[in-house]
Amino acid sequence: MAANDDSFKFEYGADFPEGLDILSMEIQKRKLGKNFSPIELITELNMAAEYKERTARRAGKGKRLEPNKFEGEQETESRKRAQADCQRLILPKGKDEIPDVFIRRLDAHRTAQEALIVPLTPPETNTDFIMRVVAVKGNEEPNTVILPKSPQEGEAEFKSRMEVAKATPALVFPRGKSETADHFKLRLSNQAKQKTSILPKAVDESDKHFKRRVETYAMFSIHPFDPSREDEDLFDRRMRHHKEVPQVPCEPGDMDLLKKFPSETVRLEREAAEAEKLKAALEKQAEKDRLEAEAAEKEAAEKEERMKAAKGNKRTDSLDDGPAPTREEQEERVKAAIAAQKKAAEEKVLADAAAAAKAMADLAMTEDTVDFNKIGFMPLKKLLMEKGVPKDAVFSAANKMALKEIAMKHNVKINFVES
Repeated sequence: MAANDDSFKFEYGADFPEGLDILSMEIQKRKLGKNFSPIELITELNMAAEYKERTARRAGKGKRLEPNKFEGEQETESRKRAQADCQRLILPKGKDEIPDVFIRRLDAHRTAQEALIVPLTPPETNTDFIMRVVAVKGNEEPNTVILPKSPQEGEAEFKSRMEVAKATPALVFPRGKSETADHFKLRLSNQAKQKTSILPKAVDESDKHFKRRVETYAMFSIHPFDPSREDEDLFDRRMRHHKEVPQVPCEPGDMDLLKKFPSETVRLEREAAEAEKLKAALEKQAEKDRLEAEAAEKEAAEKEERMKAAKGNKRTDSLDDGPAPTREEQEERVKAAIAAQKKAAEEKVLADAAAAAKAMADLAMTEDTVDFNKIGFMPLKKLLMEKGVPKDAVFSAANKMALKEIAMKHNVKINFVES
């Protein structure tokens, strides 16, 4: 069977229904492909099993199945008569079917003429099979298949599944190999509300993923979480897709489809807007950082220049060099410092005296013009001393005339004029 445009690869793991292969082997002489959805598998079987008895007024369709080694002549005749009333092929008597069970199956075919019925299959008991054909007869939907009891199912679980299978057109899977009793109960309670098959819990599917999947309504079977095709985020988006667009199936990891459903479109637009906003903020921050870096670099350069200048002008103090001095060394350094200060003070005194002497000499060498009649006695005495005349000589004079004579005697450069 070729997959239709809406199909994708399904993975059933260990939970592919054996009953469907039993039907296919009898009807098509081959097993079914294991990567089709439940509805595709059921459709393939019903198309292959379609039957119409030929009459005088119409051509027939399909061919009755040949008897097998487990079916007697009378049982073949019974099946032939039942087949004439049915629109789906009836399988020959099964290996594990007793005559009474076989007759009950033929009777169920007469009631549910468009149903495909799997013969009794271990570990199913006769009682289990009778319960199953009762469910087949109670289901009014065409093209239904109710699967035999699985090794994982207890009596109560099988009975619960028959109650659900009786009321839904969907293929109701038995308890899966990775399902606990609680998982199976949760799946059945949700299967009763849906018309599409809910697959059993996959081996890699967490309880959280399983619960979310079986509680999500869709018009197609939802594939279990598949870590080979999707991650947590893609699974979450796929479940939102099924919730918002239940009429469109979605394969695990189908990025093209996941970008198109309403909330995802809104989310992508919002993320794009946020990305643009973030980009603008980052660019603004980058520009701010650049300006701050330039300012910091400039400040560092200026600081380095100042440090270089300060280092060039810094006097090196011997007290700050080398390792920490001993007490004796400190005392010697203090004494040396005091001696240096004393010497510097003495040198300063000598330098000041020399400077004063030089100033006096310079003053003495300078010729001043003095009005003898106007200058007073005391100012003249002061002027002579400034010109270098000894103090004793100056104070020995009794009047201005004597001071004039002393000045001339000591060659003082004064030009006396009289007004």
